[in-house]
Amino acid sequence: MAPDTAVARPSPQQATTDWLERFNDAVAKGEAGALASQFLADGHWRDVLAFTWHIETANGAEAIEAQFARTIEATRPASFRLAEGRTAPRTASDSPPMKPRV
Repeated sequence: MAPDTAVARPSPQQATTDWLERFNDAVAKGEAGALASQFLADGHWRDVLAFTWHIETANGAEAIEAQFARTIEATRPASFRLAEGRTAPRTASDSPPMKPRV
């Protein structure tokens, strides 16, 4: 019998909490590169009044880094966290099935 090589994955809640901790650490450093490193190369940052006072989307790590570099000093954001009382993070397979449109 082959040894079990499955890797335990954190729950969606724990994975999100861990990511937010790393993101907050990067925010505290005030370094755009450290912030952008929390995103995949083809990731997206949807700024909803947090950094720019506009609803603006940065597409890709380079654009995310540029947006942070442009705004981090003036905004000095801190303490990002999950909102209490909202739907908890979950995987797509945990979501209820979508009903087909008629």
